[in-house]
Amino acid sequence: MNKINRRKFLSGIGAGIGSMAISSLVPSRQVLAADTAATQSSVVFHGHGFYPMMSHVITGAVLELESVSNEILKLISAPSTPEKINLTLAPKDKAHLRFNKPGLYLLYNGITTRFDTKVGQVAARKESRQFPMPAYMVILVTDRHGGGLNPTARRVTIPDSYMTFEPWACVVRANESVTFTNKDMDTHIVMPSPEPMLMPKHKFGEADMEDKLWQQRMNSISPITLNSRGGAGTLTLKQPGLHHYYCPIHVAYSATDYTFYPLKSYGGYPFIMDGVIVVLPT
Repeated sequence: MNKINRRKFLSGIGAGIGSMAISSLVPSRQVLAADTAATQSSVVFHGHGFYPMMSHVITGAVLELESVSNEILKLISAPSTPEKINLTLAPKDKAHLRFNKPGLYLLYNGITTRFDTKVGQVAARKESRQFPMPAYMVILVTDRHGGGLNPTARRVTIPDSYMTFEPWACVVRANESVTFTNKDMDTHIVMPSPEPMLMPKHKFGEADMEDKLWQQRMNSISPITLNSRGGAGTLTLKQPGLHHYYCPIHVAYSATDYTFYPLKSYGGYPFIMDGVIVVLPT
């Protein structure tokens, strides 16, 4: 499969240059791709969602998927992920996933979640008891140096149609700026995902690696306010890796359910207003 097509996420959407330039803060030393991947060798399915939601692994690596839920998991990949995944996991069971091709893998629980080909993103099934919370996760697969993906256009637009970030995913090089433009009538905010603050304890080869990873992800994105009808801003990311963001005005994260859910005031309900940026090393 090719890279994820979340509303043709690898296609650029034209946008004017933003009026706000924000540079990200970074740890004193960049965390290497191999270091990050070494700490992210497992994902736990809790029923409502996956933890962690965002993972980075090296090509050829095996990711352990463990279910602690009493429900069956049907793990499905988005239509254009690099490799097709269709796996059924029994309650309290484990599976091992090997990723042989670099790229972004958007995976979801097909029992409670669906992929909308028109909008190009996942949403909770209305008949699901977990509605409106979708169960999904993203796996970034790179080589040991953090590369292997092709850069894309560095522009993200919020159209006046679905009120989503388009394209949903961008691939840029370190220190390149991504421009955000809001064409919608509502104000939106680009906010770093709160999930890193909830990272569980892991075993690291380096004693302070957990702190470095936490700093890397939480300092990656300084919040940007995008005013309605033309508001714009730019984001410059220095740390290679996978960076997840969302709009806190229209989406919230549940620390107990391990997933995001849309607020009823959101015009794009029941979709999740989030996005990812992959930063390649220079």
